[in-house]
Amino acid sequence: MVLVLLGTVLVASTPASDIGTYAFEQVWWRTDLPVRENQADRTWVWGPEPISPLLLEPYDEGHASGVDGARWVQYFDKTRVEITRSDGDRDDSWFVTNGLLARELITGRMQVGDGRAIEYGPAAINVAGDHNDSTGPTYQSLNVVRDYEPLPNGTVVTQTINRDGSVGHNADFGDYNVETATRTEATSRTIASVFWNFMNSEGTIYDGFDYVDGRLFEDPFFATGLPITEPYWTTVRVSGEPRDVLIQAFERRVLTYTPGNPDGWRVEAANVGRHYHQWRYTDQGDPALSSTDLTARRDLSGNLIFMGEVRNGARAPFAEVEIDLTLFDEAGEEITSSRTYLDSAMIEAGEALPFQIWTEYDGDYASYDVTLRSRPSHRFTRPNITVDAVQADWESTNRYEVSGVARNTSGQTVEYLQYIVALYDDAGRVVDYRWNLMDPISLAPDEEVHFDTFFFDPGRFSEYRIFVLN
Repeated sequence: MVLVLLGTVLVASTPASDIGTYAFEQVWWRTDLPVRENQADRTWVWGPEPISPLLLEPYDEGHASGVDGARWVQYFDKTRVEITRSDGDRDDSWFVTNGLLARELITGRMQVGDGRAIEYGPAAINVAGDHNDSTGPTYQSLNVVRDYEPLPNGTVVTQTINRDGSVGHNADFGDYNVETATRTEATSRTIASVFWNFMNSEGTIYDGFDYVDGRLFEDPFFATGLPITEPYWTTVRVSGEPRDVLIQAFERRVLTYTPGNPDGWRVEAANVGRHYHQWRYTDQGDPALSSTDLTARRDLSGNLIFMGEVRNGARAPFAEVEIDLTLFDEAGEEITSSRTYLDSAMIEAGEALPFQIWTEYDGDYASYDVTLRSRPSHRFTRPNITVDAVQADWESTNRYEVSGVARNTSGQTVEYLQYIVALYDDAGRVVDYRWNLMDPISLAPDEEVHFDTFFFDPGRFSEYRIFVLN
């Protein structure tokens, strides 16, 4: 018998993290330690604290403490700091970089190697102001104007940008007296004077020993990268109130100038790091991982077995997915809880994988909660395994068999090969589940292996799905 249940899916939140490496701390200290310790009254360059733990992310040319094809990263409000090669020269001023996040958000091309990117489309996330402002420009808006003609140096900036990317002109913005200051040959873009002044500004910094006066940036383009749009005025809502803001996109940051802000806070870096983390690791702002409604059946002892699917709605893979199930009675009191892990070590972007979770409970219950925990994976895809010669049929009135042949077409030896066959009902819910190791569990390139599994008294289902994992 299959039971259809009502339940809630929860996703564990991630608390604020410590800065993950000494090299990252050194970069952060220079400009932001004085702000945190009230030694300087100015905008954050990185952010008050990391918004993610130290992560491994895939990057073709990366080398992260012995892991090839990955690099160490950590996210802050304003950026992502990176060590692409941990075996590099630590005295090099570019040993730690901050990611080309603004460029990726605007173009929609997630860079996973020097010459390789994955196309996702520009991010429909507000560049500045309230996250729910429906009128301000998004990164998608800035993508529209990437190829517009540059303004001559010394031009008073009065051009505007709307949410749809259309460009206009409002002479009233000339009252703020912001001019274009310099043009970069590499991108043929002019930089607004307020931003150029900020990029070359001096103030209190921390040099590793003491607070001293110095340049915020030894290289004015270190934090921002090169400009990739012209400066534009726009109106965004901040705490629901309209504010005039000048914005300009650079490769690594989007800088904003708000004339109404206090001194030291008029030029700010938009929260590109937080926006990018949302774009890459969430499902349009919702948790990346979600669970379908569960079904349940009982084992021979009468204990409940629950089945469902974990879905990854993000643009990045996740690893080591932990699934916690809690059962409640009619009064909302906890009866019992169980934990399992997704049988696949990784769930790819956009992928859905079935799971089952066993309990040692044979009684009744009123509701359940599912909590999912995971971490981003530094692998993007599994080796390619094809499945052919699939046969599925009733061997007897109560036994359903599914078999096939798996072939390794990836060009590399695949270890710990396993497979899942799941049965689904008309509503797309998992109603039965089998997991097995292939025999043999290791396949060289172009080798194949036969597999088969049986379901006894599976109940009503409409289709089967085969998942081959390693």
